Amino acid sequence: MKPRSHELVARNRDILERSLNGRFITEATDSSLAPQHFARYLAIEEQFVKAAVRVRAFTLFAEPNWDSVAHHAASIEDLLGEQLTYFHDVRARHNAAPADIGRAIELSSGLSTYVLGSVSSAGYAGAIVNMFAAETLYLEWCSRAAASRELNPVLDLDAWIALHVSPSFRKQVGILGAFVEALPETTAEGGGSDEHLDAWFTAMLGAEDNFHDAIYFDGA
Repeated sequence: MKPRSHELVARNRDILERSLNGRFITEATDSSLAPQHFARYLAIEEQFVKAAVRVRAFTLFAEPNWDSVAHHAASIEDLLGEQLTYFHDVRARHNAAPADIGRAIELSSGLSTYVLGSVSSAGYAGAIVNMFAAETLYLEWCSRAAASRELNPVLDLDAWIALHVSPSFRKQVGILGAFVEALPETTAEGGGSDEHLDAWFTAMLGAEDNFHDAIYFDGA
């Protein structure tokens, strides 16, 4: 029998593939992403990483197994360190009109609203599955991009992709999968049925799709 996290991905493979074939991921993979769209993406992704820090802080607080607390702390450290450092270093090199950045952030805010709201509505189990969905999407996207062409670490987009195929990121996705497998199968015990997990997983992917589409608002 496959691990529960593998079964979760397998059941929702069609929806995951839809996300992987969205415009942003396709253009980021084949290097056709326009400079203004990349600049907008950097701005909105930085905002979401900050939201993800808060979600992972909640999962650390709510973690039922003390021996697993350090895994949440390591994820928070990576988001606050490596990922936010990336934005600090890169965003100044990719300018866009402040009005465009503000518009992109406004249009993309649903992802942060959803994932932060899930802390209240779905608790620890929902937060874990949502983050597993997001990180699985990025691991699969970036793995395919890295396999399709040689990444150039000098290029900022390629450096972002490389962050998401690193051994440490792969390890984090694996740990999130293990957290999924440890969830009880009833909400009464703080977990969720397969139907609950599917609903959280696919809702997160849908929110990611809308988030990525938010950089395209000028008809280009």
